Amino acid sequence: MARKRSEDRVPIDWHTKNATYKRCGGVCAHCGKKLEFKQATIEHVIPLAKGGKNKAENFVILCEDCNKAKSDDIIPPKEYYPYLSKQHQEDLDRLFKDYISSDDYLDMDNLFVVDWFDLKVQRPLMLKNNKIMFMPMTMHVKKLRPEATFENLQMFTGRLTYEDKTLMAVSPERLTGSWYELTSNGKLVMTFNPYLADGTNDTAAIMGPWPYILCLDYYINPELDLKGRLVEPTLYEIMDALIGKLVDSIMSGGRGQCIMVRLRCPASGKYVDTVCSAYATILGPAADIFDVEFHDDALPGNKVRHIQYIQFAGNHSELRKFMNSRTGDQNKGLTPDEDKSRLQEQLVERLKNTPKVNKKSRSH
Repeated sequence: MARKRSEDRVPIDWHTKNATYKRCGGVCAHCGKKLEFKQATIEHVIPLAKGGKNKAENFVILCEDCNKAKSDDIIPPKEYYPYLSKQHQEDLDRLFKDYISSDDYLDMDNLFVVDWFDLKVQRPLMLKNNKIMFMPMTMHVKKLRPEATFENLQMFTGRLTYEDKTLMAVSPERLTGSWYELTSNGKLVMTFNPYLADGTNDTAAIMGPWPYILCLDYYINPELDLKGRLVEPTLYEIMDALIGKLVDSIMSGGRGQCIMVRLRCPASGKYVDTVCSAYATILGPAADIFDVEFHDDALPGNKVRHIQYIQFAGNHSELRKFMNSRTGDQNKGLTPDEDKSRLQEQLVERLKNTPKVNKKSRSH
C-alpha cells in the first residue's frame, strides 16, 4: 500500500501515556534528557501521516524539541531512539520492518525507503608504490528541513558567479522536493536533491525518450579541502555509491534494467569541473556532459552543467549477459525498448496514486 495517512490524530489517554513514559524510563528516547511527566510528548515511531497507527506499540516519549525535529521522517528506531532499553528497541525494530515491507514509499520526490541511512563508499587510497587501492568507508545520509537545506546552500551559493547565483533559491520557502545532506565523520560533504523527472518529451536524453529520468541536483561543500590525484576518483566513488543506492531503491531490488541518470549543478560551483572530468575519464564517451543556460533578459549567462549517462541495475556479469542476450555486441543495445517498457510499467504502477511535482517550476 502507498505511504499515506490511515488514521487521524487522537488524544492519548493518561494511562497509555503513563505506560509509555515508564517503559521509556522517563527520558527522551532520542537525546536522553530526563523528563517530567507533563514535559513528555508522545511520538509516533511510524508517523500518522505515512501510515502509522494510534497504538501503544507505536509510541515512545520524546522531549518537545526532538519531537519537532523528527517531524514525519521515516527513521529506523535504532538510529533515532538510542536511549530505549534493548528489548524496547527490538520490539520497535520488528514493528518498523513489518511497516517497511508492507508499504510503497516511492513518489516523484521521495526515492529512498528511509530518511536517515548509512552509505557505503569505496574510498581510494594512494600506496607508496603510487598504486591506488580502495578501502570501504561509511558516510551518513540525512533528510533536511527547508531551513537547514537553505543554510547549507547559502554556503555553496556564496562561491558562485554572480550570474549563477540567480539559479539558487532565495528563501527556504522557495525550495521544492526532498533535500538531504551527506556527511563523513560529522562534516558536510554534499547537499543534494534526488527526484524522478518525466522524460517522455526530453529531447536531450541519451537514446531517448525515457519514461522517467533519475535526476540528482548536487552541491558539494565548497569548504572541503580536496587536493591531489585522488580528488577525481574520490568524488566519482561518492556519486556512484549515491546513484547506486537510488537505483536500487527505485528498482525495488529488480535486476537487468536500465534508467537514464542526469546529474546537475551550477556550472561555476567548486568541484563541478572535477566531477565532470571524473565521469569523462571513467565513463568516456558513455557520459554526455553539457551546459544549459536559463535565459533571463535581465541577467543572461547563468548555466547548469549536466552529466547524463545510462545506469544498469546489476553487476558486471549481469550486464555482460544482458547485453550479449540482446545484441551480441557489448558496445551497443544498452537500452532496448523492451527493457525501457518494463521499467516504465513498474514505475507507472508504483507512481499512479502518488502526488506529482511540476519539475518545470523547480528552483535550484
